Amino acid sequence: MASQDPDAPPVDIASLATRPFPGLNLEHRKLAVSDTLYLDLFQAQGPAGLRLANHFRNDRAHVGFNFCLEGRTSFALSGGYPTAHARADKVNNFLMPACDTTQGLVLEPGLSLVTLYIELGAFRKLLGEGAEAAPVRLLDAMEHGADCYFESYGWQAIIKTALSQIFHARMTPFAQRIYIESKALELVAVILDYYAHGAVKRSSLSRADVERIHHAKELLLRDLANPPSLSKLARAAGTNEFTLKLGFKQVFDMPVFKYLQQTRLAKAYDLFQSTNLQVSEVANLVGYESVSSFTRAFQAQYGLRPGEVKRIPFRTI
Repeated sequence: MASQDPDAPPVDIASLATRPFPGLNLEHRKLAVSDTLYLDLFQAQGPAGLRLANHFRNDRAHVGFNFCLEGRTSFALSGGYPTAHARADKVNNFLMPACDTTQGLVLEPGLSLVTLYIELGAFRKLLGEGAEAAPVRLLDAMEHGADCYFESYGWQAIIKTALSQIFHARMTPFAQRIYIESKALELVAVILDYYAHGAVKRSSLSRADVERIHHAKELLLRDLANPPSLSKLARAAGTNEFTLKLGFKQVFDMPVFKYLQQTRLAKAYDLFQSTNLQVSEVANLVGYESVSSFTRAFQAQYGLRPGEVKRIPFRTI
């Protein structure tokens, strides 16, 4: 099957009900297991490299897991959050605050993805006394509430078995609900056991250091167009450059100025969707002096040029 033109805009999943895409077979099921736990199941076959866009509103903070067996996925959250990516052979653990988001899905040429969402309060109860075994970065994000967290872990064989059973379950509605709930909880149990055995690298930062790193992030993002230097940022946050660089990477999973770049581009994405500003105006507002360098960075992060963003109408599905 031929590959999609890499310059073509993503296909809006919401539009497929009225305008099917040639050669694309897509199954998207949302399974509400309970008031606090649900699954999104994506299975698709189509042109290699085809990019899909799934727009939705997340009304409550959720902890979740991407189990991507095939293809690729990413989340581009509005509100200044960096884009997070997930590929096959990794469990992608995340905390998603209440936000609007665009999920990007890439076929290579197939896609098999289970995303499990657990309302934040319910996840706290599941952790219970085992909370101290969870990743420090996740606990920090949970404590700060509005923060976003993404981290990937290695697979375990039992995960693929459970995923296969979820995808292929065909029962009466009542029986399937119970069955899917048991499998969803099985997946959560595997991850919690993974936490407990120390498979997720622990942070060497003290609680005070973590608070300073979060303060540094707030200072960094106050003026996207004129951020402070690393040395000034460290002093303002009450720490030193070494701890800031080390700690920022541990807490936010990327260096300081990579986080700044991704946040700038996320802000630009929001501006393109919500205003009629020109590309040069947006680039200047988020701190880029060169439109060409801004365009290259934007396309590298989102897979489309700035002028293509408005071609994807926002719809809640």
